[in-house]
Amino acid sequence: MKPIYFNKIEYTETLRGWEPRLSRIILNIPEKELSYQVNKIIYKEGFTPVIKINKFGDYTDIDTVHVPVKLVKNGKNDFAGKVLMEERYDEDVIFSYAEKLDDKQMEGLLPYCNALDFEPYRGKKMSMDDKGFIGYRDEISLSFKATTDSYIPLLELPMNYYYDEAHIWPSEKLYRYLMKTFFSDRSKFKNYVIPYGGASLFGI
Repeated sequence: MKPIYFNKIEYTETLRGWEPRLSRIILNIPEKELSYQVNKIIYKEGFTPVIKINKFGDYTDIDTVHVPVKLVKNGKNDFAGKVLMEERYDEDVIFSYAEKLDDKQMEGLLPYCNALDFEPYRGKKMSMDDKGFIGYRDEISLSFKATTDSYIPLLELPMNYYYDEAHIWPSEKLYRYLMKTFFSDRSKFKNYVIPYGGASLFGI
């Protein structure tokens, strides 16, 4: 079957901690452009970091969440509390970078950008019980979003976990290629880029 390539791919990385930030990698295939932007999260007035309580049997873990989230308690979750993304924040761009890709670079990228390879994963959730599970992202949250000019609708995929080579998701395979091919020189990006696997359970 003839490939259907994405026209725009976006990876959004949320770095947790006392100075949270959002980073976005955007690949514009028709324009042959790769861009990277780092945004500092600025909480709006009245924002309070959420205290998240995790219970594991008789053990209770209390965690302060410093990403923009809110804790919702209602009858649907037995008033246990569910953490949802909070919209009461602004973003301040602190670093941006863009480059045009040549034909040789695009030739290397396109095999990873066939939307048809991604479709079997639409609506699929990740689990530590999945075959091939080998680790998880420990300090960052990462998500994938892509569009095409064809009949294929917007695709969004989670990227919580790592899998072995036999079970790796295409979104992870493309991200790994981008990171190792274009983002290996951290000094070029003022060290904002986290090396591939650098914030994972096993430091893959």
